[in-house]
Amino acid sequence: MNFKSIEEFWYGEPTDRENFYLNIEGDVHAFLEGTSFSSSSESWYQGEKIYSFSKEGDFQNVSIFNKDSRIEVTEHYRFFKDSNAVQVYNTVKNKGEQSFNILHFSSAVINLDILGNLPWHDENRFKIYTVNSHWSAEAQWKISTFSDFGIVPGRNDDVIFPVRHNLRSEGSWSTARYYPIVIIEDTEQNVSYFVEHEGGLNWEISFGGEWSRIVLETNSANFHHDGWYKTLNKNEEFSTTTAIIGRVEGDFEQAIKHLIKAKRQLSLVESTMPLCYNVFLGGVWGEPTKENLLPLIKAAGELGCEVFCIDAGWYRKAYTTSENHSLGDYVPDAVRFGEEGLKGILENMQQNNMLPGLWFEFEAVNIKMQGARNGEGML
Repeated sequence: MNFKSIEEFWYGEPTDRENFYLNIEGDVHAFLEGTSFSSSSESWYQGEKIYSFSKEGDFQNVSIFNKDSRIEVTEHYRFFKDSNAVQVYNTVKNKGEQSFNILHFSSAVINLDILGNLPWHDENRFKIYTVNSHWSAEAQWKISTFSDFGIVPGRNDDVIFPVRHNLRSEGSWSTARYYPIVIIEDTEQNVSYFVEHEGGLNWEISFGGEWSRIVLETNSANFHHDGWYKTLNKNEEFSTTTAIIGRVEGDFEQAIKHLIKAKRQLSLVESTMPLCYNVFLGGVWGEPTKENLLPLIKAAGELGCEVFCIDAGWYRKAYTTSENHSLGDYVPDAVRFGEEGLKGILENMQQNNMLPGLWFEFEAVNIKMQGARNGEGML
């Protein structure tokens, strides 16, 4: 199965599009529009290219060698049973004599099909789904249009100036501001595109215009995001983080179904991966008690959940002002769970056909706790 880009595979038509951007320090064309590169730089997009194809494990590989710059990029694609989702990542290798610095390299790029009766900027055509995800307001789905992000036509409907909107997260808390996913639904063509960045680390998802097309890109390697860069000496290579991308027939719901099918196949225990409900801020706001847990346990069991996990607070005296109180000794509070205690709550989960679970965070133990000092007194 040989193809030069995922769009060629999806549409069955030849294309010169690539599923990445690569920017090299010092290239004239590596200019910025706002906070994102507009395309790959001259070291990559100029020069004769040689394509080769291979298979390695679960991945189909497309290698592109630039004879002029002696740079080789390999696109890695992993397909899934009964799903249009594809896991992807990219590798760049220096096959020349001179070192160079990478300033930006994509995990994945999707080129959207914007042909149709309605122009791409029509308010009724494209829906953009993003997810706000703050500590106290997780999984807040938002539906927007391109114009909501300042992405509008240029001189005419065919010109889209290089303007993008960027969703970002810094550090290991990958869902501190947004969940790393964007879904774009084309209501006229009845298709949906999606990208999800994988990994608990820095990430960026961008979408917007590139003169004559709309692109959806994700990366965790961008100098203008967090100062990232990578020097490649002779014969050295660098691989990006992975992402899951897809194009499906249907709406937002169909995109989610295909994405879930892929993620379940990626799990280490695909056939037995349980459905878990973790009760935290949106459920009990860090104050688990018998009164507020029992109705949630009953409802979760009726919905078919297989694991119920009590998050922060089960070890802490009720309604204390600081999470640090008792964080590390993990001794169940003697008051919050009634006469039967925490044991009774866990048994109630089992009675509702769920495995009981408790939240621990050993890397955040309060240094004043006994468990942090000598390991004694812990649950």
